[in-house]
Amino acid sequence: MGAKTLNKIQVVDLLTQDGRVVGAVGFNIIDGRFYIFKAKSTILANGSCNYKMERMWSAANGDGIAAAYRAGAEMRNAEFGNFYDILIKDQNSPAVGSQAFVFNANGDQLVKLYGAEDEPDIALATILGMEKEIIEGRGPLVLDMAGWQGRFAFRPRWERPHWDAFYGRSREKMSKYGPPPMERPEVTFSFHAELSPVKVDHDMKTTLEGLWAIGDTSYGGSALAGAVFAPPARMRGTGLLNAVFSAMRGGPSASRSISNASPPEVDYDQIKQLKEEIFAPMERDKGLTPADAVQGIQDIIVPIKYNLRRSKDRMEEALSRLDALKQKLPTLVAKDGHALFQCHEARAMALCAEMTYASALMREESRGWHYREDFPERDDQTWLKHSFCWLEKDRVNIKYRPVEITRWEPKPRVY
Repeated sequence: MGAKTLNKIQVVDLLTQDGRVVGAVGFNIIDGRFYIFKAKSTILANGSCNYKMERMWSAANGDGIAAAYRAGAEMRNAEFGNFYDILIKDQNSPAVGSQAFVFNANGDQLVKLYGAEDEPDIALATILGMEKEIIEGRGPLVLDMAGWQGRFAFRPRWERPHWDAFYGRSREKMSKYGPPPMERPEVTFSFHAELSPVKVDHDMKTTLEGLWAIGDTSYGGSALAGAVFAPPARMRGTGLLNAVFSAMRGGPSASRSISNASPPEVDYDQIKQLKEEIFAPMERDKGLTPADAVQGIQDIIVPIKYNLRRSKDRMEEALSRLDALKQKLPTLVAKDGHALFQCHEARAMALCAEMTYASALMREESRGWHYREDFPERDDQTWLKHSFCWLEKDRVNIKYRPVEITRWEPKPRVY
């Protein structure tokens, strides 16, 4: 259809004029050329933030989220971007849907100790239980398919013949061509994050004129997921389907707006400033390397004691550490375009971590995948609300709006 594709370009920041997004700027990571994009409509479609912790999501580092945030867009429910899953240690691969098969060194089935009901996906209580078992000396934890008793924790709620056929073929291929299965592989928990907070309406439009966000960039921000993480959330395998559906909603809306929009007028003073900021790491001979910056952010965002088993004191400690690291980001140094790319990934991840902890610190209850040791109960009377955060003069601002109850009343159970 004549669409033009530009490859190897990192888009770093959005251009704004009078509160409207009118394009973006970035650079070619191979030859360093600076790019200016002018647009009547802009769609963010570059995934969630996963902090480079899992191979499957290693490219999703929140750069679109951070660009929207810096431009003034609101984020919604950022406190729920803290997903952990079960990991087979020797294979470094997620053990999807395996929580019913996890046993401790005493042979106890963890779902009987920590899970009350069947779950369509991994339960937060299972991860907290795994941590407790290891801390109290009942590790290692293993997967034991033969020792499984009773419930299956990842069970379809309806007949799914295509699903059964697909996984049947997958298991057959794995058995025939894959490595020999380990009898009782050791497992641990791993951090995925899945932060996707860009606030959008039913047409995937953000709070900024001229800007839309689809897919994992705005899954949590659409409020579709509720108080859990982005796809897979509680509907395993819906990441691609969500991307397609949200594109079907956002694409026509963005296209319709073009006919009524005036030609974009960019501010070249703004472009000059952004260009200087983008290439600043290339002007330094020494400073903070992007690898060290990413490692520092991971040390703050990954530990369960900060980001899953939350408390006021520990989150304040995490925010204090994050603030100290942010003070060093202006010294980031890059020797080539690839390192410069990583510098801007680190900047984006730092902002994503900050909005997560700032939002989580304010919500004084436990709900969904937001668990507070100091406020372990769900409090619908006070906290049946969406959180909204936005950046203003480098400060995180937070407000709340009650959840609108229409057809379905909230259930009392805490997931």
